[in-house]
Formats: sequence, C-alpha cells, structure tokens
Amino acid sequence: MTGAIRDGVLKTSVFLITVLMILSFPKLVNDKNTPEILVNEVFETEGRQMDQLAEACAGLTFEDIFAYTHARFDVQINSDWKSADIRAIAWINDEDAGVVRSDIDELMAELPGNDASDTTNPTASSAQGNDGYVSTDERSALKEVGPDCVSVSDTRFGAYHPHHRGGQNWNNMSWTDETVLLSDENYTCVESVEASGDQWNEGDCVQTLIHPDDPLIGDCDQQRTSDSNCKWVPVESEYDFIVWLDGELNFNEVDFNNFTLSIAGTNVTSADLIITYPANSLDLRFDGSYEEVNCDVTYTETDEDADDYGTTYSPTNCQNTQSEDTRDYTMQAVDGGTKLQFHTLLTYEKQHWPAEKTYFIDFTTAPPEVDNPPVWTADAPNVNTIIPIKSQNEYQVIVDSSTLNSWGNDDNGAATFNCTSSIISDLTTDSKGNLVGTPTAQEGTITCDLVDAGGQKSSYSNTWKIQQIMNVYIPNDLDSSGGSALTEQEISVEIFEEDIGDLSFSIIGWQDGASTPISGCSTTGAVVIICGLSLEGLSPGDYTLEITVEGNEIITWTSEWDLQLSKLSQPPQLIVSGGEWADSDSDGLVDKYTLTGSFSDPDGEDVTFTITLDGIEAGSITPTGTTWSSAPIPFDLYSEGMHNITITACDESGVCVSESKNVENLYFAVADIIDNNTDLGAIEGEEGLPNVGVVGTLLSIISAVLVISTRRKK
Repeated sequence: MTGAIRDGVLKTSVFLITVLMILSFPKLVNDKNTPEILVNEVFETEGRQMDQLAEACAGLTFEDIFAYTHARFDVQINSDWKSADIRAIAWINDEDAGVVRSDIDELMAELPGNDASDTTNPTASSAQGNDGYVSTDERSALKEVGPDCVSVSDTRFGAYHPHHRGGQNWNNMSWTDETVLLSDENYTCVESVEASGDQWNEGDCVQTLIHPDDPLIGDCDQQRTSDSNCKWVPVESEYDFIVWLDGELNFNEVDFNNFTLSIAGTNVTSADLIITYPANSLDLRFDGSYEEVNCDVTYTETDEDADDYGTTYSPTNCQNTQSEDTRDYTMQAVDGGTKLQFHTLLTYEKQHWPAEKTYFIDFTTAPPEVDNPPVWTADAPNVNTIIPIKSQNEYQVIVDSSTLNSWGNDDNGAATFNCTSSIISDLTTDSKGNLVGTPTAQEGTITCDLVDAGGQKSSYSNTWKIQQIMNVYIPNDLDSSGGSALTEQEISVEIFEEDIGDLSFSIIGWQDGASTPISGCSTTGAVVIICGLSLEGLSPGDYTLEITVEGNEIITWTSEWDLQLSKLSQPPQLIVSGGEWADSDSDGLVDKYTLTGSFSDPDGEDVTFTITLDGIEAGSITPTGTTWSSAPIPFDLYSEGMHNITITACDESGVCVSESKNVENLYFAVADIIDNNTDLGAIEGEEGLPNVGVVGTLLSIISAVLVISTRRKK
C-alpha cells in the first residue's frame, strides 16, 4: 500500500507504526497499577512481532510513514562503495503536525479496550485512543519500535553502472539490520554536539514532539502516576516537531567511474538530497540527468478498515513529462578538500498523486572533452575585502558553504579551495563545506587558490582581509540579569574601525523556531550605535540574536549572538464590566450574584483566573473567547453589608493582574423590606385597610434598591 494525499495533505501511514509501537507498551510499563488495556496477546514473542512489522511496513517509504513538510537526506558513501551512512530528517509543521497526531490518536482506538469515546467501555477513563491527545508515552514507544518498521521499508534509492534509465530494480539499496535509529530530538542540537567533537547520545537534546506550552493533564495520571514530566499534546496542535533517523544502507558494489543514481520521487514533496562521496572520487563529476512523471497511474484503497475504502484516486492537473539535463545542483569539495559533495532539491506536486516520479542522475570520472582550469566567479569578493570574524581563540565558521561555493566554478567536478591564513593555522573546510578555523588575532589575511580534480589551479589567487569588526552587547547595563523590555530590546553594536565604511545591520530574535520581524539600523565609522529590536512574535522567555551585516568593504556576514536575553511577560489585560443579581429559587429574593468582563494577553499566552470574596476563594471563573463570567456567588450565605470581590488573571509566565469590585449584599437589604411590608400588611388587614399586594411589594423593593444606590454615592 502506498501513501495517499487527501485534503491537500500527505496522508501518513504512521497508523501502522503506531499499532506496532503500542505493542511494546507492556515492556515499557512496569507499574502494577497500570490498566492492561494495551496488551495484545497475538504478539507473544519478538520474532512474531518482527514478522508483523515486516508485513505492515514492507513496501512503504519514509514518505508513507511520515507526512513531512520538508526533509533533508544526507548520504555518506563509504570508501568500499558497497555501503553508505544516511541521516534523514523530516520537519513536520503546521497542519501536517496535526494530521500525524490525529492519525495516531484514531488508530489507538482500534486496540481492544482503548477507545476513550466508547461509553460502553469499562476502561474508557484510562483509554488513550480517541481522547484528543498524544502523550509522551506514545512518543517514547514510537522511538522504541519505529526503527524496526523503517528498517524493512523501501529506501527509494538505487545505483547501477554504467549509465542507463531503467530495466532494473531501482530499489537495490536496503537498510542494514539493527542500524536504524529513529528519534525526535532536536536535530540542530545533535549536529552541534557532534560538531564540537563529542558523540551524541540519545537524550542529550530536547525532544521536539512535545512543546513547552503543551498541557500537563493530571501529570499523566492515566498512565504514568510517577512521571511528573509526562505531557499530552492536543491532536489539533500545529506545533512543529522533527523526526529523524540514522541508518546504514547496503548496495551492490558500484563502479564509481561511471554510474547512475536513481530515486523514486513519488510523494517526496520537498527534500534536500546531499551525497558525500569518498576521497577516491575527487574527479567525479555530474554527467547529466533525466526525470519523468507518469500520470497514467491510479490508486484504489483496498484496506477495509480505511475510512476511504474502495476510493480510487487519479492525478489532477498532471501531464506525462520527460526532461533531460534540467537538474539544478551544486558540487563542492568538503572535509579539507578530501571529499566531494553533491546537493540537489527533490520536489513533488501534491495534486499529482498518485503519479509516479523518477529521477536518474549520472556521474562519471571521465574528463570532459576540454578540461579547463577552475575560475573565480563574479560573486567572489574583490581583493582586500573584509571577511568578518566574531571573536578570537574560538573555533567558528569563517565563510559558510553556500557563500564559499558561489565564489569558484569548474567544469570537471568541483573546485577545491586551497586556503591559508596569517592568523588561522587550522583553516580548512568541514564536512558541510564551510570554511572553518580558530582565529588567534583580531585581524589578518586569507589567501585562496582554486584547484580542480586534475590539479589545475585558477589563473590567480585571491587575498582578503580577515577582521573582527564589531562587538554586540546590552547598552549601559540596561538589565544586569539579561532581561529585556516588554516589547523592544535595545542592542549596542560597537564598530572597531573608522575606515570600514558604511554598514547596515539586520537583527532578528530567535526562539524555539519563532522569530521577530527584522529590525534594522546603520552606521558610518567607528561608533557605538543603539539598535531597537522589536520583540513581536516571541513568547516570554529566552531568545538569541541573528545579526546580518552588509557594506561595501565587507562580505555579507551573518552571525549568532547569545547575550542571555529574555523577553519579559506583559501582564494580561483584565476588565470587570458589570454584575447581575438573580433569584435562583424564585422566592422573590435575589440571592446569587454573577460578575462578567473581558480579558486578553498581549503575549498570546493562555490566561487562568481565580476569584475571592473578602480574600477567601469564592467559586470559579469561566473564560469564553475574550470574555469571562463568574460562577453565581451565593450571597444568601454571606453576611449583610458591603463585600469585596477580587478577580485575578494570570498568564502562563505567572504574571498576574487583579481587579476588585465592592458589592452590597442585596439579599438582606431586600429581605428586610419584604419582612417589613409583610408585617405592615398584616396589621392593616386587621383594621380593614387594603393590602399592599404584589405591586406594593415590588415598589418597596425598587425603593430599597434606590436607597442602597444613594448610600453608595455618598
């Protein structure tokens, strides 16, 4: 069964994984008090469980399993040309995130006794299926069993030699047993750990399926009474999360002198493909491409349990196409010029599903008919242009890969940058093609030649200045704790050299994937300028800066700065608009009082309420949209006279605001009037005078209210 695109979103087959991952719960749960609602006796042994995994996941692809928004596939071909290490990462954003969570929640209900919406189910109170949430328990199980599913899925990659376009099993790369690791930990963090030379271990980084704002529902008492960190994500949540895997591919030995890489691109909606080739193939070069889209394909859902069972899908707005040599790509030398890296973008139009899309990309070590030396491009900086550095004695990226790669070109593979520096002894390119090193002084030079696979050099060298041009800090110890203003943060930028020319700065605040609008400022010469950073778009909490500098004398340079900044929470806005008395038991006496009002939070955080009467908790507040109302307060239980009602609204950051209202207890005031009228009526009745009656009683109540109002005004 292949994946389907429904309602404009890739329909995920994560259902299958979820069923399988739930089967591991008995192993994960040791609490004797936990209901055994997730046990399925069919899966009694590891061997049987693996058989079911193979049956469910064989023939699927990564795209069938996860409805990602964008992905990146890093493939490292090993020197034996028989295996490769692969790291795949999928960003699941916005409505795609909600789709995956909803699918998981729906499938959970298919397990015996695990449907929370089934009112006849005696264990519904502890069931997880159809409860509207996905818990950390389920995420842990995904990591436990998910790799087994992926390991039997199709890799979608194939490689054969010599060049050709078909007639083979183009899925001849397969996962190596027990080498697949599936995780949802922060991928950027993992990369940073490994870039520092440390080995990443599972649990070192933040797990991204659960967002800090997601709710704690009874500390997950339904399933994890001892886990205070257990959280539940509403299935409709569109918080982004990441799923990625590490694995190893096996394939038949390929003659790297002449081969074609094929990729089954159906459902690959958006993915970067980065292939790094071993050191013995530096003269490898791109030698053409071919891709085709076959629209003469339909898909009929044959799963009787599927909600669209029997539905047939056909491509829309799709035409059969074949194209030669239209692939956009880059090739660059990495790891200090010892390896070659190929990078291209794969796409698939969702409305074309289930049309089949296939890519064929050719490589060869045969030299071109005319092997020209590498050349500098028009994007290369002029001589003596400044390449900024952030600091001294700190390992850092000097020039990022995309910028560096745009400076040189070669018709035979990729141009290698052979660079030296007067202040960076360890200058080299890393595995991503970035020029990196550790500057030991504030300024110096860098000189680079271009070298091709045949050893030919560019006709001339380029020499640029390398210099620390600025420092960034909070002005005048504005907040020694690193805190910031509520809506704007002032940033000081100190320029070190007078002759550096005019500079412009673009500053962005980053926080958990969210960012501020771009704030700009500019300067001329060696001065300190104050830039105002709008904090719109950030939630209260820590954030970092990304600063991009442009000028005539420097390359465009982007750097990150962690100044221990934190956006402070603005208090909620609370309005008490009025109150209303009610006669709850229809005895002619008002005995309940309800307060109403409106609220909002400038930071967009959730707001919770408390209500007190004379300092003691008195009922609850129910918010609806931007309005609130109190539960009716039983004033017949309180003493007569004036009482103080206080409403307190607190945001998620714990910042609170209160509004108070003094209220006269009308229950006793009106009761006294009614009692007096009753006595008077009885006396007058005995003397034969007419009874005041209902009308008189109402007039007396109104008079009492007017008297009370008059007293309030005095």
